Amino acid sequence: MSSGFTFINNSWFWPVIIGAVVLLLVFVWKEWQDKGNFFLKTGLAFLAVASLVLIILQPATYREQKQKYGVLLTKNYHERQLDSLKKAHRGIELVHYDADMGFQDIRHFSKVFVLGNGVKPYHLSRFNNIPLVHLSGTTPKGIVKLNYDREAAVGDVLSVKGLYSQPLHGNRLVLQSPGGTALDSIILTEGENQTFQLKTTLSVQGEFLYDLVEKDSLNTVISKNSVPVIVRKKSVLKVLMFNSFPTFESKYLKNFLSDMGHELVVRSRVSKGRYKYEYFNTNRRAVSRFNPKTLQDFDLVIIDASSLRALYKKDRDGLENAIRNDGLGVFVQTGNNFKLPAPFSIDVVRDGNTEVHPDAFPKTVLTKKPYVFNAVFAQEAIHTANKHIISAYKQLGNGRIGTTTLENTFEIILSGKNALYKKLWTQIIEKTAKKKLKKSEWDSNQPFAYLDEPFAFTLRTSIENPEVINSENSNIPLASTIDNPNLWKGVTHPKSTGWQRQFIKRDSLNPYSYYVMKDNHWQALNQFTTITANKQYSAMQTSEITALKTKYPLSLFWFYLIFVLSVGYLWLVPKLG
Repeated sequence: MSSGFTFINNSWFWPVIIGAVVLLLVFVWKEWQDKGNFFLKTGLAFLAVASLVLIILQPATYREQKQKYGVLLTKNYHERQLDSLKKAHRGIELVHYDADMGFQDIRHFSKVFVLGNGVKPYHLSRFNNIPLVHLSGTTPKGIVKLNYDREAAVGDVLSVKGLYSQPLHGNRLVLQSPGGTALDSIILTEGENQTFQLKTTLSVQGEFLYDLVEKDSLNTVISKNSVPVIVRKKSVLKVLMFNSFPTFESKYLKNFLSDMGHELVVRSRVSKGRYKYEYFNTNRRAVSRFNPKTLQDFDLVIIDASSLRALYKKDRDGLENAIRNDGLGVFVQTGNNFKLPAPFSIDVVRDGNTEVHPDAFPKTVLTKKPYVFNAVFAQEAIHTANKHIISAYKQLGNGRIGTTTLENTFEIILSGKNALYKKLWTQIIEKTAKKKLKKSEWDSNQPFAYLDEPFAFTLRTSIENPEVINSENSNIPLASTIDNPNLWKGVTHPKSTGWQRQFIKRDSLNPYSYYVMKDNHWQALNQFTTITANKQYSAMQTSEITALKTKYPLSLFWFYLIFVLSVGYLWLVPKLG
């Protein structure tokens, strides 16, 4: 079946047409001068030129190819699925997948069935415009989900959470220190899936390699996977707290900040015109007014809504200038009234709910005011619950203003969940407080790096046209983003296992460290990630098969014949005359 008409040399169309018109005009002018058989000779000249044009452009038609199916065999595929496909699609072509070598060209297939775990996520782009159907095998046994903070500070709790698929009853998961000491463990129970959480407190700064070890009832090691962690020096903030009257919320927050080692100055109103000052981890000093000299010493101001409204205009302007110009962070304890003076107001909407399950703590019920924050421009989420924002901040110049609809968070401590309270307020404070300016910030969405596999990262830097150097002293190409000239993306292919570093040529004091795993680590996790990526990609593809069309050139014989006869006549007739 053919449909459509085209040319093989379609890109030459207009230059050839223009040249043909010029040539035809020359023929017409010449024959007009002779005035003998003008119309006959002009017609023959037109046929000769038209034939020459078609010979150069080579006309062709589009013809639909016969539908051709392919099956890509990946690790852990089922023979029964393959046999079923062979029966359903006679002549289906088999392609074997190798994660290291890739796979052969698949563009000639109308549709591809992927059996087994699937192809590596970075190979999925090769299926563009080709319908893909992923038929996975059984879910791999072992740890298929993992979540922990790969960077933390001294004193933080390292919490390794995950999901174990098809555990064997009686086996144990053990979190071991870099020296091999058991720090925490959990016994697995028989079932389809089991969640786990292992903890330890980080006490020393540096780059460490913990291990998550599975052992049987006889203490024999079944598997051992590395857990790389970068422990940084604890960041100490200088915090100023203003209270119009004492509350339990402020009391427990004050105790938390002081216990974390932050330098804290608290001013609480005792009565009209009388204030009480408290000092934690810092020297005594009275702070009564918000002026540039006073505020430049602080990273964060925590103030309740009543105190904010009661500020003199001069003090409010001084606070605003410190936020805009110096990057000061301000957290407002709103109470039950979110009507704050500009520019400290944050956009909220009433939802009527007074209890919430935060997405970061799904098994915990927290109380809140009957409001949520609107997702508007320049207003960012800190905590969410069921797609609603319950803690937020907005950017104001170089600084930030944050608040939350959560209330009575001190009840978390009273219920014995100190770690939850710490994590909740640490996230709020880190998002709100003054940012320590760095020339460069690195990040990656990939959990681990592997030998000779692409490891994608992002770089945010104020350095113009940065050059990134890796551990092998080789340059890593970067691509800038259109909407943000300070954000760059790069991909590296590690050549050795262990801790690797890369840095900007003009900022070697701020390197990026990441750990390259051995191939046998986190196999179940990698298989599950690959299966999930293939399923998601398959679900996004259209189920309709796009007919493949190929250009078939027409025979040029008749065009050559017409050209020779026409030109022959035009050449021969004047000779005979």
